[in-house]
Amino acid sequence: MENAAAFAEERAQNKSKDLSITDDLYKRGLSTLRELQSQKDRADDLKAAASAAVVQLAQAEENLRLAIAGRKEETLALQEEILNQLIDFQSRYDSMQTSLRAVADKIEHLKIVSSSRFVIQ
Repeated sequence: MENAAAFAEERAQNKSKDLSITDDLYKRGLSTLRELQSQKDRADDLKAAASAAVVQLAQAEENLRLAIAGRKEETLALQEEILNQLIDFQSRYDSMQTSLRAVADKIEHLKIVSSSRFVIQ
């Protein structure tokens, strides 16, 4: 895109040089007014094309910048979501570990008592 804008600008500059030569020839009577006008019109067309290419390049750069910013925003949102899930899972894990220790402590201190008729193995 940058190459197209540069190429269009270069063509416009070259045409402006040609127009200057044609203008000098016209002033000396070696060229017609019609040819001079044709050269001016062509130079104007090329300048307009160069300007349009520059505008398109600026729009493309802006679109690219917006797309990159959108991607970064999405990435940050996903990272935040993953971090929140990780914190939630860590909290659940810690809670389960605490419950597991409490149950293990209860089992360790559990005394089984039976009447004389039953045998505990």
